[in-house]
Amino acid sequence: ENPEYRFRNRSFSGQYNALLAFYGGWLRERAGERGLPFADQWAPMNEHTFVQRRSEPDFSLVPDAIHPAPAGHFLMAFELLSQVNPDRKSVSSISVVPGAKDWRTSPEVSNLVVSDAKDHVTLTHLAKSLPWVVPSKAWKVDGKWDAEPDATVGYRMTVAGHKLSNERIKVAGLIPGNYELKIDGENVGTFSHLALSSKVELQSNEKTPQYQQALAVAELNRERNDVAIRPLRDAWAGIKGLR
Repeated sequence: ENPEYRFRNRSFSGQYNALLAFYGGWLRERAGERGLPFADQWAPMNEHTFVQRRSEPDFSLVPDAIHPAPAGHFLMAFELLSQVNPDRKSVSSISVVPGAKDWRTSPEVSNLVVSDAKDHVTLTHLAKSLPWVVPSKAWKVDGKWDAEPDATVGYRMTVAGHKLSNERIKVAGLIPGNYELKIDGENVGTFSHLALSSKVELQSNEKTPQYQQALAVAELNRERNDVAIRPLRDAWAGIKGLR
């Protein structure tokens, strides 16, 4: 028994998880009757937990048995987004391939230049959005809630970047060799002509300018939660507790 467990004085039914399954089924039926969308959180939370426990027996997305940790919150957000069928599941898809007479590329690409030696390519592309990036820590201030497992664990478990925030580039027809990939002048990696001719995914590449931009936005949102949202919520909870 963990003496630091905040809810050690409370008792929990051993059938609580099964109860949640039945409750989720009931909610699905009610949603169907009312013509409302429904997102199942119970099955994914259990599935990912059971899979992770094969290698980490004590793993939990809900460490205190009540409140999801940041990884659990991320998983819930991912499932909510994926189950309601988002309009866009990719950030960008760049393709440069040789055609019968000239090089063919994606409609969003402009200023394409391929060297005569087929060993150098430049192009212009402006994505319509940023990749989905989460900070490694859910908050910068000390909190009473469990901070582990962190949100990046949920990101990896769900393969969220690939599924809902995909950035890929494909360049075929280059002469054999290794190539530096630069974005806005920044070297984001070296890839073989074979890798480039298949595809290279960039959404989780921390070196890209767009990843750093997205991270800065996520950190601003984290600061908003730390400075404004969470203190206000705690104040409301204190007032509620007086009743």
